[in-house]
Amino acid sequence: MQSERKRSKEGKKSGLLLFILLVVVILFLAYKAYLKSGNEDFVNIDIEKLISKVINKDSDETEETRIVEVKYEVKDKPCFEVYNNWIIKCTKYSVVALDRNGNEQWNISVLLDKPVLKSGKSGLLVADIGGRNVYFIKDKSIKWQKAVDGDIINADINDDGYTTVVHKVEGYRALMVLFDPDGQEIFRRYIVDTFVISSHVLSSEKQVIINSLDVSGASASSYIEFTDLLGNPFAAVVPEEGQMYPVLLFLNDGSFALLNDTTIIYYNKNREKFWENKYEKIYASGVLSGKYFIIAAKNDSSRSNLTDIFIINQNGNELEKLTIEGQVYNIFAVPRYDIAAINNKREIIFINS
Repeated sequence: MQSERKRSKEGKKSGLLLFILLVVVILFLAYKAYLKSGNEDFVNIDIEKLISKVINKDSDETEETRIVEVKYEVKDKPCFEVYNNWIIKCTKYSVVALDRNGNEQWNISVLLDKPVLKSGKSGLLVADIGGRNVYFIKDKSIKWQKAVDGDIINADINDDGYTTVVHKVEGYRALMVLFDPDGQEIFRRYIVDTFVISSHVLSSEKQVIINSLDVSGASASSYIEFTDLLGNPFAAVVPEEGQMYPVLLFLNDGSFALLNDTTIIYYNKNREKFWENKYEKIYASGVLSGKYFIIAAKNDSSRSNLTDIFIINQNGNELEKLTIEGQVYNIFAVPRYDIAAINNKREIIFINS
């Protein structure tokens, strides 16, 4: 029993280190390109000043920060994820797994124009936005692949391996197709009246959530539809007439939040509105540990050069607040991990829950 606990602890630590390394690699390369564009001497840059850590402040364990350079071509439209203790780099032509030292572990050929990469406990989803190819990768090989009937708008995968693909189809606004973990089609749902932004299978509730825009009224409004795993709709939520909430975040218990550039609205697993928080400006958002929201927001116009980072629980309480300089451009957070990386262009700031 003790050895099993030890292996579990080591596995979690390894995944955490890979997550940190992935974000450092991406931001380091972007920063390097920025410096080169300004003709600055890269050799004289103090790398340690680029990285701020807010993780385990009281921990006695410290590790030397290492920067690993992963080369890529911008024209290949690369995207990155963490999966199964590997850093995954996906381009128009291949999916490559790298270890923590940047060494290639395996390589799979694909053919994409605008790749999107999603990861879950069950595997990797690779899709071609605007194209028609979808690949599901498990361990080191393609478990299944499909060519759908129209140009892909969005694709997603949950931890159980259920995949949703939304694509264009003649005569309708969109078609959403649900595949099981083996790539077998479960159902098709033709979308008549709304424009679909995203869709996802909520594992805990065994239902599909579809985030759409309804443009039939005087102004566009968000329309959230729910179906069972056979494609039968049974509920819908309209947050507010005339308001659009393009960002959908979901927690492990089936509850979810909708966000736009000023507001986050939380609904419990019964689709009941539970709370709403407003800010002057929301820059980025994510999920920690499957049970907390993390957002970067401006909440005071008098502090023009400062951004607040909030960790919010399911009761809408702001558990933690960190104020940093500059505007936040994105938050990289994988819901199954308890760590997020915040990019304000000059630093990478790591926060855990």
